[in-house]
Amino acid sequence: MKKQEHTVYRAIGEYVIADIRERQLAPGQLLPSVRELATRFRVSVRTAHRAVDWLHEKGVCYRIPQKGIFLAQPPEESPRGSAVAVGVYSQFGFGDDFERCIPLRLFNAIRNYCAVHGKQIVQFQHLDEALLGHYSQKLGLLDAVILLTLDDFSPVPAWARRFANVRFVVANYAYSGFDDTPENVLGVFNDDFGGARRMTEYLLWRGMTAIAFVLYDIGDQNYRNRTAGFLDAVREAGCEEQCRVLWLHSEYQSKQWRDFDDFLADCGKPVEVVFCACDTMLAMFRSLPPGPSGRRPLLAGYDNFYPRYTTADGMPMVEPDFAGIGEKSAEVAFTGGNVTKVTRIEPKLLLPDALGTT
Repeated sequence: MKKQEHTVYRAIGEYVIADIRERQLAPGQLLPSVRELATRFRVSVRTAHRAVDWLHEKGVCYRIPQKGIFLAQPPEESPRGSAVAVGVYSQFGFGDDFERCIPLRLFNAIRNYCAVHGKQIVQFQHLDEALLGHYSQKLGLLDAVILLTLDDFSPVPAWARRFANVRFVVANYAYSGFDDTPENVLGVFNDDFGGARRMTEYLLWRGMTAIAFVLYDIGDQNYRNRTAGFLDAVREAGCEEQCRVLWLHSEYQSKQWRDFDDFLADCGKPVEVVFCACDTMLAMFRSLPPGPSGRRPLLAGYDNFYPRYTTADGMPMVEPDFAGIGEKSAEVAFTGGNVTKVTRIEPKLLLPDALGTT
């Protein structure tokens, strides 16, 4: 049985039990079939079958071949504490592609938190208002939902207003209007401003004052935060004249430099370090050859999704603390109460041995 199934089937079983109580069904009445449960909860037939097995083990139902599943006896009341309290939804799903994305690293941290603190979670393969209603209102099983999302934030404020008793904890998402959301929408984010500022401070401390900060789309909130962190450190050090920000959109986004000499000519000023705002940018500059002059600035940057590079490549990097974001998201989801609207987790500064440590 897959790991994500073991709490899902239990939640489905709890739903069936709550439905039996609500409808005051009598022994011998027909219950939903495996396929009906699979369709209703948008899960595999295997998971729905396991839910029925769980009900059968509890003595709630019995099967008659070719006829269906029937109520054996009304289930006894169970304490609220046994129910699933927190759901986790990833816009990327939990399949093979999930293995290489940010959500897996966040989810592993959430799962570790639950293992240490004896908590249970249910993984949602799909999330909509109907499913939230089933779990939070009909079953009374849902206290919070952790959303591992990058760009699918739009329905969350409406859900939060509809289900005011549920906490919606959004992990690793930078949203400019986040503070205007309902009080039950909480965020645990990577501190992009602090990460870029810390890296810039380190480079300046090493005596590297001619820095080109390169990013793609300045309209992205994450990039805006990183740019602000870079500029804040540069201004404080009084190095604005030596440094430059290059926004690689419009004219630059489609430009292909032949080599570093070509790039440095575009910069229009000496460059000791190219600070790349994301791992995609880092990959592009890493593949750029030196020109006839042999000049090749030090590369530094963010590594966002999965560890594509290490300090063995000779590059200082900023890496979001995904374990810290995941653990804090779980803590906020389970504890509730007096929590901060937005929590920003300080990223890690990874340095190659040749550059020393801070």
